[in-house]
Amino acid sequence: MSELRPLTADHAAWYIGARFKNEKGQGIEVYPWWREVLGALFDPIKLLIMISTIRQQGKTQFAMDYIRYRMLNDHDLYAIAITNAEAQMKRFVMQKITRPLQHEDERIRKAVEVLPAMGEVRVPELNNILKILPANRATSTGTSPDILFFDETRDAPDALWEEIAPSVMGRPGAKILLASTAGPPTGFFYELIKLYEENPPADWYLYRSRDVINPRTSRAALRKIYSVGSRASELRNLDNEFAAEGDELLGRDAIDAAIRKTLTNRKDGNIRDEKGTVTGCYECYAFLDISIKRDLTSLVVVGRPDPDVEGLEVLRITCWDPALLGGRISFDPVRKELVDVIKNFAPGRLLIDTASGGGELINWAMRENYCPPIEEFHPTAKSNQEMWGRLRDLLNERKLKIPNHERLIDELRGLKTKEFSHGMGFKVVDPSKRLHRDLSFSLAGASWIASEAWGQEEGEIDNFDDVWKRLTWQQSAVN
Repeated sequence: MSELRPLTADHAAWYIGARFKNEKGQGIEVYPWWREVLGALFDPIKLLIMISTIRQQGKTQFAMDYIRYRMLNDHDLYAIAITNAEAQMKRFVMQKITRPLQHEDERIRKAVEVLPAMGEVRVPELNNILKILPANRATSTGTSPDILFFDETRDAPDALWEEIAPSVMGRPGAKILLASTAGPPTGFFYELIKLYEENPPADWYLYRSRDVINPRTSRAALRKIYSVGSRASELRNLDNEFAAEGDELLGRDAIDAAIRKTLTNRKDGNIRDEKGTVTGCYECYAFLDISIKRDLTSLVVVGRPDPDVEGLEVLRITCWDPALLGGRISFDPVRKELVDVIKNFAPGRLLIDTASGGGELINWAMRENYCPPIEEFHPTAKSNQEMWGRLRDLLNERKLKIPNHERLIDELRGLKTKEFSHGMGFKVVDPSKRLHRDLSFSLAGASWIASEAWGQEEGEIDNFDDVWKRLTWQQSAVN
């Protein structure tokens, strides 16, 4: 081994990229976020370093390359890496230590001893030891480690953290490295990230991202893998959001069954045959949700193609993003769109939710004699539950067709329910706070007033109190 030099983040990044190989013998690509995290690891103030990314973005590779770098360039080092199971420990040693070592240069191969049965890696010349332990055998680590690494921390038991972490915190220069994709909103990893994001301690560091950085994969490829599971699994593994199972408003099957790739924004409400001849018209309804400064303003038009069948199609989606319009929505294009919808779709009702502004639009509609079909809508807890409950019913019963609109589908898949009043009521939220309920709320509103209309025609909708009782009874379906 060559003479040791002072260790720095820049030297570590260079060394990893220039000297190390992966298990396939390929060079290691040092991603920009690696350099950022290395800066924290070599900051003498930082004790706890947390990495949270989506799957297959090099978290474990980075952690092990950092430890390997320290093993080959430091002395008297004691490191512990914790995996989640005995079998995983053996794969870990093979994939992250043994196979890469076979491709390293001769000096490194001679310096390193690997003891797979013991889960140990040693550099005798420098008196450095790495122990790789499964969680069930890591309750006692003996000497306090200089580096404590948890792989896929979301799966590690709280009791293990409580047992091991204090022994590291009192050791000068020690580092605790936690690397994981988000899991359920429970456990010490979730609580630590939550605490950091609320009020970050000076000696902690967090790198958190939902971006696809690894050039050997893509979001589309990852979506194929995780789309077969629950929505919560997709949120955790694809969006790096802490999500619990079982509280989705809408099931994946119901959403996927509603998607029609052939549906696009229509110019009018006419029904045409294959030759383009008008054969009828949709019975149309629309809902406009307004947000002047923060979220999207969105207008959704739905239509009922057959007066004898309970079924709806989304005919048009229009939205305005204040972030792209100088930070504030102008009502001029909104008014123009409303006139176009009234002229070409002749909606039976067009509700405008003015809770976040928009009284100006109602005044304009009254002056221009657009009331009806335009009506001002004031949402309440009951009306919101009725809207979301009806949207859920339509999708579950396969009575609503939606376009392959990425933003709308992402919103629908992210909707969660939260109970209140001891389970007698619920509200619908996007707990990730990545997307607001914009397009999905307008879709729910338009679908609600459309189904109200056909219910009144056929005597299926009772008074509001009866609807309220039906919706609260449906809590078991939500949970």
